[in-house]
Amino acid sequence: MIAAVRGGLGFAAADPAAARLLVIGDDDPDWAEARHRMVDSLAARLRAAAGEHALLAAGREEVLICGVLGIVAIRLTLDQAQTLPTVTLEAAEFLLSPYSGDERARRLITDAIDTALAGGG
Repeated sequence: MIAAVRGGLGFAAADPAAARLLVIGDDDPDWAEARHRMVDSLAARLRAAAGEHALLAAGREEVLICGVLGIVAIRLTLDQAQTLPTVTLEAAEFLLSPYSGDERARRLITDAIDTALAGGG
């Protein structure tokens, strides 16, 4: 899983224009459907990688994928594509924590969500 995350972030860092088109899109009306298919495909791969632990996060895969895509979009928008490989481990942990049973990771994610919902982030 970490290799897949590293590869995706490496691609985005190496070709920010292509990554921007995939993640942020353009005015093409077909873009939303293409992005939806991409998220579905990545979610299916995450589900398959989770194997027997997939039930722990059932139905959350799309949210997890979109979270990582959000990180990519922010870095691309800020012209910081070259920094994307530096968040490989964090992105992988974010994707895998619902499956791992890691209470610390779950607490950190829950706190971040609570802060965002409260308007603090």
